[in-house]
Parts: sequence; C-alpha cells; structure tokens
Amino acid sequence: MKLAFVFPGQGSQSHAMLEGFKNNFVVKNTIEEASDVLGQDFSKIIDGEHKDQLNLTINTQPIILAVSIAIWRVFCERNAPLPNLMAGHSLGEYSALAVSGVMSFEQVLKLVSFRANSMQNAVPEGVGGMAAIIGLNGDTVKKICNTCSDLVHKAEPANFNTIDQTVVSGHNDIVDKVCILAKQSGARRAVKLAVSAPFHSSLMAPAAKELKERLINEKFLLPKITVIDNVGVEFLTNVDQIKTSLSKQAMAPVRWKETIDKFQENQIEIICECGPGKVLTGLTKRICPEIQAYTLSNEEEIDAVVSILNK
Repeated sequence: MKLAFVFPGQGSQSHAMLEGFKNNFVVKNTIEEASDVLGQDFSKIIDGEHKDQLNLTINTQPIILAVSIAIWRVFCERNAPLPNLMAGHSLGEYSALAVSGVMSFEQVLKLVSFRANSMQNAVPEGVGGMAAIIGLNGDTVKKICNTCSDLVHKAEPANFNTIDQTVVSGHNDIVDKVCILAKQSGARRAVKLAVSAPFHSSLMAPAAKELKERLINEKFLLPKITVIDNVGVEFLTNVDQIKTSLSKQAMAPVRWKETIDKFQENQIEIICECGPGKVLTGLTKRICPEIQAYTLSNEEEIDAVVSILNK
C-alpha cells in the first residue's frame, strides 16, 4: 500500500500531548535533546500547567517540531515501511524535510527557532490576527478579503484547508470585517483564532526576508523521501528549490487541499499524521474520504498502523 506522512503545524499543541508516550525512552531522549540544543526545558512546558508558555510562538514551533520528530523515531523503531511521500502543514514542512534527511535535528531546531522569532517580531502584538471561515469555497473567501481590504490594511487567505474551510490572515480590523461579510455571504461559521500573529500573510514580509537571508548559508542535503511543498504543491527535488519554498512560505498561503489531492493523484492509500493532535487527519477525511487516515498520537496507535502496513 502506498503510504504518505503528514506533519502538523502550530495549533496542534496541547497540554500533556506526550501522555501516550510517557514511558518511551526514545521520546524522552528526543525532547531532552531538543531542550539541550535550544537551552530550554521543553518537558516542563509540555507537561506544565502554564498554557501561556506552551502557546507562545517561540516555544510552540520548536516543541511541535520536536514532538513530531520524536514520534517519527518511535515509528521507525518498529521496522515499519517508510512513506512514499510526505508533506507538512506550515511549520510541519520543516518536520517533513528533517525526517527526509534534508537537515539534521539540531539544524532544523535552530532554524525553526529563528523562524518563530522572526514571525513573532514581524508585526507588533495586537495588530494582526487570523480567522477560520467555514462553509464558503476559497475563491469566495478571497473575493471577500479583497472587498474588505484597502491599500494599507489587508486580509488574505492563509490556509486553503478544505473545499469549504479557509483561514484568513491580516490586520485585525480587516479580519473582523471579513468575518462579518463571510457570515452575510452564507458562511456557517467565521471564528477568530487564538494566534499571536497574522501568519501566512503579506504582513509576514519582514520574516520572509530574514528567513531568505538565513537560508542562504544553510547546508541542505537532497531529500531521501519526496516532500510536497506548501507554496507550489510541488515535489521538492533540489536544495535551491527547498530554500526558495521555505523563504516564501512564511507569507504565502498553505495549499493543503491541493496537497491531499496530489497524494491521491499519486495513488496514496494511507496517510498518517505524525505529530500531536488529529487536525490533519480530520482534514484528510473531509478532502479524500477514500484514503485511510490515521493518527500516531500514542504507542498503541503506532502499533496498530504498523500492523496494517506490514500485512
């Protein structure tokens, strides 16, 4: 059976998200390794009671990356077949590239930490926001954004998640107007998201510029497993293409529905979500219900999936 792995992005974190691996030394050692590289005790943030620490972008992004890599390592320990294709949602693209061999764990941790700081500092706190629009197609949401925006203040599609779920991002006042007009236009829901910055919008231009400059000196290897990128929904086949895609990604929309469609076009039969939560599994089931979708959020789920793959 042809297999794909997908890796989640910011928003999939939760308190005690590694409860299903609490006695697993591979996971424990991976989180300790990440903590040592970045000089923070990630275990305390993951297991602690202070949600504000976990939800800070500068913590969230490297923690989700580390958790995703930890779960990948557990999966690989089971001698399961490797995926034919991979992709990651926003931050998750870095996880996919790391496990495909493009970057070392230490390298990707430092790069994601840099990315998180750049994105958080690109816009003053309180200026930008995001909202999920449910019940309208992406083209309609894009037209609503254009209607509500002006030359200075804007909102734009940030994630094309499914045929009827699009996340918008931009200046808070324009995002609010988009929510109102979307509901008037027939959206079932228009919900502001609890995020600290307007990710994947043109307001992230300073972060994209900083990332582009940082990526120039990064030494990447070719991927051992093919990764589909967020920006162009293309197979990443060379180092220059990877660097260009990552630098653009900060201010470009995540084309997730097209990514899952591309998996289907390439005869993928099973998609596993490798990381905390089950957001991407839910999206897969809505986009392509004929594809089998599984989460790997605890050891029992990993064992069950490995059993299916080894039949």
